[in-house]
Amino acid sequence: MTFMSRIASLSLGAALMVPTVIQAQDWLTMSDADFATTYVDQAFGGTPEQRYEIAWMLFARVNQQIESEGHTVSVWETWPSDPDTFQPAPKFMLGQKNRVEPDFVINKGIRTEMIDTKDVGVGKEEVTRNMLGYDYVVGNGLNTAAGVTAYLTSGNMVQMPIGAVEIKARWEAANTPETEGAYQFYDGKYALTGLHVMVKMKETPKEVYTSPDPSWFWTTFEFDKNPGLAHARSLIDQPHDSATTARATILQQAGLGGSAFEMYSPNGTQITFEEDGQFKVLGHTMMEDFAGVPQGPVVDWTSWNSSCHACHATASWNVETSTGNPMPEPVGNLTAKELADLKGYTPLDFMWPIAFNAK
Repeated sequence: MTFMSRIASLSLGAALMVPTVIQAQDWLTMSDADFATTYVDQAFGGTPEQRYEIAWMLFARVNQQIESEGHTVSVWETWPSDPDTFQPAPKFMLGQKNRVEPDFVINKGIRTEMIDTKDVGVGKEEVTRNMLGYDYVVGNGLNTAAGVTAYLTSGNMVQMPIGAVEIKARWEAANTPETEGAYQFYDGKYALTGLHVMVKMKETPKEVYTSPDPSWFWTTFEFDKNPGLAHARSLIDQPHDSATTARATILQQAGLGGSAFEMYSPNGTQITFEEDGQFKVLGHTMMEDFAGVPQGPVVDWTSWNSSCHACHATASWNVETSTGNPMPEPVGNLTAKELADLKGYTPLDFMWPIAFNAK
């Protein structure tokens, strides 16, 4: 049985057992581009509960289990990573990479001189992207510094394609009290404690730094046993409980009911700088621990100044120096000072991986 037919049969069998909360019967198997165009109105115009449904569908889609090199892995693990993408002559092909361990990235920490206060054992981050995003980056030469500069000086605007998906995962040491029950890397050494998912669902406006119009949909999932998670969520201004109903139904429809993925839940969603006059906190307690105030254990935080949209909006490039800008920590609408600091930099369509990795 092929992968697509296997998934289709799982989806159909599960759909007969649970109520349907999503619109399209083929939400699980449609292409990433079709998913983005089908659900853009719900993602950008729906209620918080409807946006949580989008978050859960994305989580289920990227975590579909497939066979790869004799191991069962999530779909996103088979995608090209940052090291696969940002090299002089990348030639990544799905199914042809021997995945020995996660492709850990350290560029963010080096770039910002951040100290990871939750670095437990092997805990590190990994970034992957679907082939739609990979083909755009590589096809336009955005995998090298010279290529980025040439692309921008030719008058082009970085405009990732509709349906591009970027994943940032957090792996920790497996088989500890904190990671018991988590999804594991196939060799059992690493446990997944978090997953960022960002999806391009609408064309990005030219005024990237200031436009309130959404283009990317953001959501962040955490392993439910992460230390201090309940306290961190008390600092989030989004209705977490609205995810409960969608979780069981969508995971069942995706064939993931009863799996380790039932032990994850989202910290929220985000689509623009501010909503209702304030920014919505969105982050992961380990991947965005630098945004906790005061710095230190999560349980001691009094606020959490993490904003995926605002942070990624500042990802940009200086064509004079052929370098990406330093990573700031903005929240909400960018301030006059933050906008002044971006003078001379050209936006990269929210793509920090380009700013971090193009050399």
